[in-house]
Amino acid sequence: MVSKKTWLGLGALVAIVAVWGCSYMVIARPTPGPAPGGGDQQTPAPPAPMSAHGSRFLGHLAVKGSNKTKKNLMTSIVVHPKLWEPRPYVLFDEWGFGHKYSNSDPMRINIEELRAESVWDAQTAAMFWSHQPVNVMVDIEGWAPQYDATRQIIKRQTPESAFNRKALRVHRAIQSGIEEGWPEIKGFGWWAKIVDVEVERKWKLGQSALETNMQAAPLWRRVTYFAPRVYQFMRLVDGPGNPDRYEASAEQWAKPFRDIVQSAIDLRDAIGGDQPVLPCMWGTTMVGRPGYGKGNDRWNGKLSTGPERRLMVRTVYEAGADGIMVWQPIRDEAERDEFQRAIVQIEAELALINGDSDLGPTATLGELFHIRSDWPGRPMDWMRKHQW
Repeated sequence: MVSKKTWLGLGALVAIVAVWGCSYMVIARPTPGPAPGGGDQQTPAPPAPMSAHGSRFLGHLAVKGSNKTKKNLMTSIVVHPKLWEPRPYVLFDEWGFGHKYSNSDPMRINIEELRAESVWDAQTAAMFWSHQPVNVMVDIEGWAPQYDATRQIIKRQTPESAFNRKALRVHRAIQSGIEEGWPEIKGFGWWAKIVDVEVERKWKLGQSALETNMQAAPLWRRVTYFAPRVYQFMRLVDGPGNPDRYEASAEQWAKPFRDIVQSAIDLRDAIGGDQPVLPCMWGTTMVGRPGYGKGNDRWNGKLSTGPERRLMVRTVYEAGADGIMVWQPIRDEAERDEFQRAIVQIEAELALINGDSDLGPTATLGELFHIRSDWPGRPMDWMRKHQW
């Protein structure tokens, strides 16, 4: 089991679907400067609650590389190491577990087969990373560990007690398998569904968000950090007016993200934990609102803006998070170049929050995370090729 006490101050860059890189964070108070919403001047915001894990608010970058011929796509991205945690976050997701995992029906999963697959995947990733200490993030899509946060079509009329028991066994099998296959792991977190007040209202749960989240309390007590997703599903508009249903003023735009961070903090406090809360945002593109029907694909391929990216960093900081995680697949030069622009905009807000006027020299992701020069993309896919 990974000890919570190994965290020096989480934050960070990365998620690599079988091996990605991540970065780190902590908290400090803002200084006057450009407004995150795009204005020229800004009154310093009141300081967020100080993190128990440090005095700086840093970035955690989740970068997924998947191009197998142009190996410089990810490592060519330039960052300021002072603003990112240098220990990578390696992402394991349901696609990496292949046919051993069901994204639509957890009751069909063979626990022993899934655990064996997790061990093998972790051993493969550890070889790629030369068995260096890393943080691990697991991404389980489709269903949640909490019964009431999972749609009925997935629960398939399964009794709540049976569903929750199986969900917990699935998560434990994955975690124990990864820890066995990669003993050097220092931190472990789930990119899982943490329910907030908006989901509570829209799903008519009949209980508070915290009560729903506590259904998976045994799982949350096992992690060393929380990575609730803060995906942008509305456009930020300036000033007054009549925004349409997919637009919002800065205050309206930021509210759901504050709610999500608060739910994660409430959950951490309820289980008596000290895990850092590292909300996970999308780096370059807009995304649909998870679980909200046809509007899900409205923003497919649409890019977020600099003011939106900076306001996201500022929002989660002021909501009391311990850092910001930035997730991004990098599949071609255009995506890489846009992500580089996003990094510059996000770093500008991180520097403002931390009061950094001189960041010093930059570095590539490869230099920051000691990524092997022969990195082929998704190493587990690369190494198994025809083993499915």
